[in-house]
Amino acid sequence: EFDIKILSYIPPSAWAWRKSRAADCAKVADEFIAIFPFELPPYEKVGAKISFLGNPLVDTVKPSMSVEDARKFFNVDESDHVILLMPGSRRQEIKLLLPEMLNAAEILSVQKPARFFLPVADNVDESEILRQVDAAKVNVTLTKQFRYDLMNIADAAIATSGTVVLEAALLNLPCVVLYKMARLNYFIGKLFVDIENFSLPNILAGKKIQTELLQDEVTAERIVEEISKLYRGELHREKVVVDLKSACAQLGESGAVERVAQKILEIADK
Repeated sequence: EFDIKILSYIPPSAWAWRKSRAADCAKVADEFIAIFPFELPPYEKVGAKISFLGNPLVDTVKPSMSVEDARKFFNVDESDHVILLMPGSRRQEIKLLLPEMLNAAEILSVQKPARFFLPVADNVDESEILRQVDAAKVNVTLTKQFRYDLMNIADAAIATSGTVVLEAALLNLPCVVLYKMARLNYFIGKLFVDIENFSLPNILAGKKIQTELLQDEVTAERIVEEISKLYRGELHREKVVVDLKSACAQLGESGAVERVAQKILEIADK
């Protein structure tokens, strides 16, 4: 009625499930801007005008200090192997996945000794993390500062699937990616979700470049088997890092936010 253009930035996801929502969204907005290239096809299929102008994480995921300064800050020697435990921010994820992460760390502390760190996000309820870490038979250092700098000096991470895995990829940090949910939720999800990979770097690459462990595959023994291949000096780690760089190249060049702002101005001027 007022001839106001509607642009949707980061439109509702339709690439993995509920693909019909793309058609519903196309009825509401005049144009869409996605932050992942694989989000375009479902919208294009229904005739929506959608573009990919890059991902803002390319600009924001940067270490704030040199590798040498980061090692000093975290009291890590150059010869130390550093493994990160990143169980996610949701209480259910922490409850389901952190126990196996800690069990894996306990085994690694004997078989392939390393320094273990667990970066704690600001919005996380620490009580469950502290309870599990205090009961673990392995030394794990909890940190809240300079997460990207810590990731930049780490060998690898054991991580819950999510944005943090993509952040790690942007910092050339290989991960063993985990995901687990209640059995009923998993059964229902399988009926609606049709994807080969569930971690963002693998989806970007269009193939499995780093290990994903799902549901009953999430065991300490499997985690140890896979993370052992990602210690610095391992040939497999070098290949994974090369593949991660190639996958992250799909996110576009820096300056995504500026390009989006320019696009908004162009649409407003029409």
